[in-house]
Amino acid sequence: MKDPMHPQPQLVPSADPVDDQAGLSPLQLSGGVAVALSAAQALGGCNESGTGRSGIGAAGDDGGAEAEGRGDDSGGGESGAETVGSSESGEGPQDDGSGCGFVVTTFPKIVDDNNRTSFTRMDESALLDWLTIGGAAGPLMEAHVPAAIINLLAELSKLRLGYPVTVLEHSLQTATRAFRANASDDLVLAALCHDIGFAFTVEGHAEVSAAILRGYVDEGAYRVIRHHTEFEWAHYGDLIGQPTDQRLRHAAQPWFGDAERFADEWDAASFEPGYDTLPLAEFIPLLTERFGDGSLANDLTAEDCV
Repeated sequence: MKDPMHPQPQLVPSADPVDDQAGLSPLQLSGGVAVALSAAQALGGCNESGTGRSGIGAAGDDGGAEAEGRGDDSGGGESGAETVGSSESGEGPQDDGSGCGFVVTTFPKIVDDNNRTSFTRMDESALLDWLTIGGAAGPLMEAHVPAAIINLLAELSKLRLGYPVTVLEHSLQTATRAFRANASDDLVLAALCHDIGFAFTVEGHAEVSAAILRGYVDEGAYRVIRHHTEFEWAHYGDLIGQPTDQRLRHAAQPWFGDAERFADEWDAASFEPGYDTLPLAEFIPLLTERFGDGSLANDLTAEDCV
């Protein structure tokens, strides 16, 4: 029997087809990442409670601290990022009226035609070429990645997969519980993104989610997400013919306790309609701080996907 965590995707229909012609709430970028207030407000409606809290930002080693509010500091943005679609033209992807529809960002151009390589084959390249290429990664990390992750998370509002809440609401509930339990920033970010792989695939979504997070969270948080389905089987594996003790093969790992806490206290309990869930906008400071920093991306530890 297939694991119900891997069903066929089910799109959540729009509440009103007319609302599909509504305008977009874009995420605008300028320099690093500046999230438009209108986008934060739209994303803030993506949970079922619509509660507003101060933004969640980096908390250092202790984790779980609240940053100053999301509001005006990120509002408006500067010019320099075009947005796709408008309520007047009806062109491009449109919001479905829920506040959680297509959130489209066109990224700032990061192309320097005067500073690019010229080889046509890798075996003809030189060290200077790779130094040039490596130097182009910084702006990419700072500007493209956070907005792309935020957009992917917003798109999870379109997937219900048969559950009582959408994948986005489940992800937000999981992250909210982790945050309120004073979990580290690494685990809060991991909880928020643990099912982001559903944006690409149903089978193997845990591996995809973990691969996206790797380099932006510590090794333990990466492993928690990489193996979270195995830990969840303790709750329903006997119903679908999967081993309920599969997690025990990781019992000697230093991240085992965090994986149990994640699966048992946060993930398994986060399918509650009407839960006082923090909206996605509250996690934007943490998302932009972590995914906008490429310093960890090339400092991976251990092997992938084992």
